[in-house]
Amino acid sequence: MIPVEDVRKVFAGDRFATDNGAEIMEADINYAKCRMEVTPAARNARGAVMGGAIYTLADFAFAVASNVGRTAAVTLDSQITFIRSTDGNWLFAEARCEKDGRRVCCYDIRVTDDQGHLIAVVRSTGMRVGKEPIHPSLMERAEELEEKSEI
Repeated sequence: MIPVEDVRKVFAGDRFATDNGAEIMEADINYAKCRMEVTPAARNARGAVMGGAIYTLADFAFAVASNVGRTAAVTLDSQITFIRSTDGNWLFAEARCEKDGRRVCCYDIRVTDDQGHLIAVVRSTGMRVGKEPIHPSLMERAEELEEKSEI
């Protein structure tokens, strides 16, 4: 795993996600786990967690997983299926790569709550843009870790 503090520094500029309470718990190449506290601002008039809050967390996990140690990726398409509502106090989004090509990548993101319930599933397809990594030091660190794991 890449040190989470390094990744947090890079994504601190993702103001929408961080201003809404999303935070990175773990990150590696093609993987991320993020969380968000369910605050009153994330609830609708009936008290249920808003779909936008759930999607924001899932999209942030996709961004972290698809960009750490790689050239930048942007979302081409994303589909969310809401499974159930939650009474929990925390949401977690875990993004895993299903396909990572030179130009196109595909990730599945599972959103759960602190009670262990599956809240939503998201499939996001991204496109790699540019030739430079989003943050060169994370690319170098990822390569270092890959070399060590091959020994």
